[in-house]
Amino acid sequence: MRMFLSVVIAVFCHISWSGACDLTFMTHVIKPLSWQDQQQEFHGLAYDLSASTMARMGCDHAHVGLYPFARALRLVEEQDDMVLFPVARTPDRESAVKWVGPLILNGVYFYQRSDNAVVIHTLDQLKQLHSIGVGNGNASMTLLSQQGFKNLYPVNDEIQALRMLALKRVDAIAVGEVVIHQAEHGGDFGAAAFRKIDIKLYDSSLYIAFSKNVSDADIAKWQKQLDIVKKARYPSLYRQYIQ
Repeated sequence: MRMFLSVVIAVFCHISWSGACDLTFMTHVIKPLSWQDQQQEFHGLAYDLSASTMARMGCDHAHVGLYPFARALRLVEEQDDMVLFPVARTPDRESAVKWVGPLILNGVYFYQRSDNAVVIHTLDQLKQLHSIGVGNGNASMTLLSQQGFKNLYPVNDEIQALRMLALKRVDAIAVGEVVIHQAEHGGDFGAAAFRKIDIKLYDSSLYIAFSKNVSDADIAKWQKQLDIVKKARYPSLYRQYIQ
């Protein structure tokens, strides 16, 4: 009888944990948090934390797909069994998905080229610019649209926004501090290429977003495993990717 019960428990646990992998995992380009190199290998703080959590849940991180953010967010909001990371947890998204996190906190500011002679001090001045680069469908675009900005230039991701600014194809951008830090110190654009405008748009808490059909019990399991991963790996990953 004891052996029989052990087998039943083992089978139950296998079903419970393997069910967590009936999910489609997605990420998007937001260097240094998640990106692919030329060999199609993923890197980044958010990716490594999420992939380690997936492994602890018995899921294969090799099946993570790279999507444009706006499309991926729409999928996780509208379809079952979808997972997207990282996603800013904002009030307008709160009830649209289920959340596991945070992965990292990230202040979002406006930036312009450091050689631009026009110094911006107010939101009204920003509204007068010809164009501001923002990630298509991200929290910055949503918030600025709500505040009446008519000069937004949607791009696929924040790295593209940086490139547009470097090429003088937009006048300013709204991106996270960790993105600009990596761009300036990681050799992509050169140190001090951009100047921070002293206007914080918002503080962004980045999470893993799950479709609403994923059970609360499974969300609790994911949260527990992410907490374990963060305790073990977050400091070293932060030094590796951010500092």
